Amino acid sequence: MYGMKFSFKSQCLKSRALKGLALTTLLTLGLGVSQDSQASQGTPPEFRVTAILPVSGALDARGQDLRLGLELAGDHLSTQYGLRVKLNVLDNKSSNVEAGLLAKSIDSMKEKPHIVIGGVNELSARAIKLHLEKAQVPMIFPVLQESSLLRGSRFVHSLSATPTTWIKKAWELSAKDLRAKKVVIFMPLAQGGIDAFLGEAQKHKPKGVELKVFSYGESQPDKEKILNDAYEFRPDVMWVPWADERLELMIKGMKARAWTRPFIGFELWDFKSWKEKLGDSWKGHYLLRQYSPEFDSDLAKDFRKLLKNSKIEGEVRDDLALSFEALVLAGKAFHKSAYRAEGLTFVKVLRRLGKFEGLSGSYPIRPDGQIDHPVLKVETTASGFRLLN
Repeated sequence: MYGMKFSFKSQCLKSRALKGLALTTLLTLGLGVSQDSQASQGTPPEFRVTAILPVSGALDARGQDLRLGLELAGDHLSTQYGLRVKLNVLDNKSSNVEAGLLAKSIDSMKEKPHIVIGGVNELSARAIKLHLEKAQVPMIFPVLQESSLLRGSRFVHSLSATPTTWIKKAWELSAKDLRAKKVVIFMPLAQGGIDAFLGEAQKHKPKGVELKVFSYGESQPDKEKILNDAYEFRPDVMWVPWADERLELMIKGMKARAWTRPFIGFELWDFKSWKEKLGDSWKGHYLLRQYSPEFDSDLAKDFRKLLKNSKIEGEVRDDLALSFEALVLAGKAFHKSAYRAEGLTFVKVLRRLGKFEGLSGSYPIRPDGQIDHPVLKVETTASGFRLLN
């Protein structure tokens, strides 16, 4: 490790600043001065940011993480560039339909936002894109891996690692680092993105490696047969994508059969849940993440300082870090444009940056709007976690 340790005292992110906040958060707001006047006086005008997030409902934990990341990014941009960020958080109540309606309402705003950030799943992102593409409002989806949203769009940007990046890193860890010759993937039935995920897994499978896939769900109740078949295959490694209670049963079932080889968990497994599910034998397993507190870039140092000052407690999950990066990137583009870029001009400035120095390294910005976020390999150890990248 690089001098940073993970703490398990309190894993539920909390912020005293969140208590009593309205759904609209104004960060560093100045009133009564026109933007032209401000620009002529050397004072940056407002940087208008709208976030469409599931602040309530079934996905509220993710929405709160995303919101916290945006608030921290507003503080960073204020200090770094003197930007006066106006953050307007719209709660879609974990409804994809509501996300689309909120996006549609943006078109009637007198002053449209410079950037919209949101979309925790493919359906909500598509609903947002449908209306904002017509309104020519730039968008960043910080946690969405669905790269097909970028096709034919001039205004959509995706910050999260692509499915190909996830799969290649999983195979690197499995076949190269762990020298696995047999791999099992446990997948929950009826999980969105399964076909694309498995297609990428097959496409990038190294030569000489055997791969078997086992799915479990309510429509396939014979859990014991699935576990027995997986165990008899004698895999060297098991992949456990997504955090799902059905997959927790798979982990417990394999442990009950005295299977001692490594599990590899993907993004939505947080460190606390991963440790709880593996129990006393959790040492020597792995997680693939997009954030680790072990990087020492200038942005990462400022991020940790902001976390400390904000009194946020517990684990920093990927969603919080990704939303922080998304707004910092957008703010950098706004600053680069001398605070005047909107619509398509804003998009051109952002994409011409070429790369973004994020929390976990330098990320290339592709011409189609994909920001190539890295995937990190993290090993569980007796004392916590160790970054392998």
